[in-house]
Amino acid sequence: TDRHLKDSTKEKLYLITGQLNKAGVGFIKAQIFLSAVTFLMAFIGLSILQVPYAVLLSILIVFVDVLPILGTGSVLVPWAVISFFQENQFLGIGLILLFIVITVVRRILEPKVFSSNMGISPLAALISLFVGFKILGFIGFFVGPAIVIVYDTLREAGILKSRWKI
Repeated sequence: TDRHLKDSTKEKLYLITGQLNKAGVGFIKAQIFLSAVTFLMAFIGLSILQVPYAVLLSILIVFVDVLPILGTGSVLVPWAVISFFQENQFLGIGLILLFIVITVVRRILEPKVFSSNMGISPLAALISLFVGFKILGFIGFFVGPAIVIVYDTLREAGILKSRWKI
């Protein structure tokens, strides 16, 4: 296929594929970093609450957090409710606080981590992840940012003549 393309077209194609590859690797690096942060917070929180098997439960929390739709709340909130029913208010309140801390920290870190690893602005990363997920579900986590990256790259390569910057 290379011999059928002009040199300028090949350069633009290589630019686009290079940016997408960089963004794909960046997405995976960002997800690993955020999962490590979630694990660390969960482990510290569960250790403070003196929960047995804190390492295994932290791994479970991270695993559920990575799955589409589910999040840390899918584990911590029901566990907290059960703790309240078992009259263990200390554990119940601690789990709710842990859920809030993990959620707030992730919401603060997520746009910055994704944007710096994928090469797009934090706002564009956040919006593309959200819109992509809402429209396409789990696949949208990849497609949304990919569309933004392709758009930026096409604009940068001069293929799209647009003043809109994302």
